[in-house]
Amino acid sequence: FHATFKCMPVWKQEKTEDGRYRFMCSHPTDNDLSVWGDYMANHSDAKFSAVQRALDQWTVAQSAGPVAQAGDSATGGEGGREGGTAEAAAGARAQVPSTQGYPSQGPSCQGSVSQFDEFDLVYSAGHDAEVAGKLAVDVDPADIDDLLAAFERAPLARDVVHVQEIRRVRQDSTCHRRWELEVEKLQQRAEADDFPKPSWMLDTNRSARQREREEVWWHLLSSSRRHPKATKVWTARIFHGCTESAAKSILTTGFASNVQATKGWFGEGIYATTSATYGLRYGLGMTDFWDNPGKSAFVIAGRAAFSEVYPVTQADDESPLQTVDDGCVPRTPGLKGKRIACAPGAKGCNAHFVCVRRHEPFGEHKNATYHPCAEGERPDGTELVVNQESQYLPEYLVKVKICDDPELCAAVRQASLSWGRHSQPRQDAATPALAEKAPSVSAGTDGSSQRSTGGASYCEELHVFVHQKLKLDPFPPGIINYDKTEQLNGEFVCTVRVKWDGPDQEPREFKGEPQPRKVAAQQSAAKAALDCLKKPWV
Repeated sequence: FHATFKCMPVWKQEKTEDGRYRFMCSHPTDNDLSVWGDYMANHSDAKFSAVQRALDQWTVAQSAGPVAQAGDSATGGEGGREGGTAEAAAGARAQVPSTQGYPSQGPSCQGSVSQFDEFDLVYSAGHDAEVAGKLAVDVDPADIDDLLAAFERAPLARDVVHVQEIRRVRQDSTCHRRWELEVEKLQQRAEADDFPKPSWMLDTNRSARQREREEVWWHLLSSSRRHPKATKVWTARIFHGCTESAAKSILTTGFASNVQATKGWFGEGIYATTSATYGLRYGLGMTDFWDNPGKSAFVIAGRAAFSEVYPVTQADDESPLQTVDDGCVPRTPGLKGKRIACAPGAKGCNAHFVCVRRHEPFGEHKNATYHPCAEGERPDGTELVVNQESQYLPEYLVKVKICDDPELCAAVRQASLSWGRHSQPRQDAATPALAEKAPSVSAGTDGSSQRSTGGASYCEELHVFVHQKLKLDPFPPGIINYDKTEQLNGEFVCTVRVKWDGPDQEPREFKGEPQPRKVAAQQSAAKAALDCLKKPWV
């Protein structure tokens, strides 16, 4: 159709009670070219029938001259294949490339037609001449190059992650119209003086906590751009990994806010990410791509719209990362299951954003989990949360395949686990290997604890030191306990209890100094314990 008319067709759909479809194929500007196809069992065959009839009608009209084009009833509507006109059209059919410029295939391919064939195919890896003829041509090549780079050139993804196919949602879709209306609403609220505005940016103390939030906000801002028609609204490329069936639903009707199986860790809403490979893990059953050699997955690529964002950090957690009896594990995020903009200073925000860091499986979690980065940590991924379905616009469906090379994937996994982390890898604190691997702790000239390497935390050192003193293997539970951090005058104070004299004895308490962050407060408590316990008379 595109090769003939230099434009894409306009569709109208009907569906019968028994689940069959038919489409009307129309020229966007020529009202005389509008033809219904046959009823078919699926979208692609129904569209094929309609576009074939449209091409037949145009061919007959060209051969019959102006009179036939003006209103020959045999060339249009449901009777377009009856009588001598149908035979004439069938004779001319071989001269018209029936599927060129359109991804669908004809009824001869029933049973093998992809459920995504109603969406324009814009990229196919290693395509042959036949597939090349089905690629939509009215697409910005820069968009496709950006999507390929987002997956195939991401850190550690080279030669491992391969994009197989990209399909596009039409820009005149219902989802696109709803998204533009949402952008207008966000702009109006941003301009309204009486609409609440977030106050987290107004911290005049310039504290470390404020700096951390600004770093997270800047991470999102640096990958976003202002909407060309709504200057107070930002848009960003987002990715959402999902199952094949969920992808079809999202492309057809948009994102849904009422289908989540679990409470959102960083707020209740619809989740996406600005990292293509991080989004890929959601299409691989919550596992990382290097753990899935040879597997394929689907990722929705689209646009997010937002005006006011609350940056989520570890300061929002109910308790920070802690060294407990089974190793260093994350605690429950403080915004889990809570509505968007409920955090102090977030009123008026229409999105949450967080930079996350990978942690090995622990407790009931069978897969790795991702939690807010500690101060100064590099992120392994990001999470963007919105509460309005129309803030996300699905634009492309990307099918990705992981290379079938277990050795290469294993090497990538090892590189990921060691990238940007401690020089000595963390191990399970319940094993003797930790005492051998962990950095040594010695007493300084002033009696304070000194660390032989700058990477390990005071919490880890305290655990190793107590483990070495008690010589208990396995390390019994409850030897070291961190109390819930108290907040005083905007700062946090933590107390740690250590059963220094044995598992059956009363614990000793150590209180840290006030700190601007919960994580720092716990580290301060661990340091206070080390400073005291390392003294020779203790």
